Amino acid sequence: MRILAARLRRATVLACVPLAFTLSCTDNSTNPSAADISGTYSLQSIGGIPLPYSFQSGTTTVTLTNDVLIVGSDGTWSETIAFTQVDNGQTTTGTLDDGGTWTRSGVSVNFFSQPAAATAYTGTYSNNTLTLDDGSGAPQVFRR
Repeated sequence: MRILAARLRRATVLACVPLAFTLSCTDNSTNPSAADISGTYSLQSIGGIPLPYSFQSGTTTVTLTNDVLIVGSDGTWSETIAFTQVDNGQTTTGTLDDGGTWTRSGVSVNFFSQPAAATAYTGTYSNNTLTLDDGSGAPQVFRR
């Protein structure tokens, strides 16, 4: 639940939905610290739980249904998260967009959000997989 609370706080700035990433690109499996990580990724799981991923916040249930992260070779990234929210029997669907810049040192990566003016994710890259943390401690696994 700690991951969800942290994600919900951050998402409040953007639209009251947790943030997650998904990326895709080519891989250099013999040397992941030199591999090109640019591309489109899809979120596979949060804390080991596959999508769709649901969590409760008060009387509201939020379900992440899809999350796509695009990592640019120019040091930029964008993300679109699709969700369903049920509050007092009312169901709404929507998307949440985020983006900014990213940096890399070896296999370590950092994603910085422009709208929230904060670190969005820290993590690692290996074998076409980004394992990211938004500060909640629950790994978010994105694959190309």
